[in-house]
Amino acid sequence: MLTALPNEKWRYGLPLRHRSSIFPEDFEGFNGKRADILVCHEAPSTHRYGYRAIDDLANNLGAKLVIHGHHHESYDARLPNGIRVIGLGKAEYRVIQTRAEGEIHV
Repeated sequence: MLTALPNEKWRYGLPLRHRSSIFPEDFEGFNGKRADILVCHEAPSTHRYGYRAIDDLANNLGAKLVIHGHHHESYDARLPNGIRVIGLGKAEYRVIQTRAEGEIHV
């Protein structure tokens, strides 16, 4: 159970520190869904502070590319299963082009 002081709460009583948390029911909401690109705040395991759960989510979605921010480190890597990962630096952006054949160019 999440608890917080009254002045530390956000929508519907959720503590401020958890307003951007990903909960199990959030992941379950993606069951059966497909995506070519996963854009998220948190990093997958390719970053030293990343989460394997993001790897699993990208794999389950059939993603070909994961793009994340949060740590403000620019890098390009691959998950063990071959999914490409791009970490964005501070104020960095990328232009992504997709083709009908499913190709992704960054």
